[in-house]
Amino acid sequence: MMIENRNENYGLGFVGALQIAFIVLKLCNVINWKWWVVLLPSLISVSFIVVVLFSILIMMLRFRSK
Repeated sequence: MMIENRNENYGLGFVGALQIAFIVLKLCNVINWKWWVVLLPSLISVSFIVVVLFSILIMMLRFRSK
């Protein structure tokens, strides 16, 4: 008998909730920010992922050449 232990998390997360809150506040004219500021939480997350992936790529290419 095999027991599977799945830990699946499909939650929204802090950044997603913050992004939705900023968008709702902007569309309801509660805040008067520019759109790039409203979208900043998502932009920071995407930028972090790009930097990590680029760093991994550089390390892989560096170790492959040795």
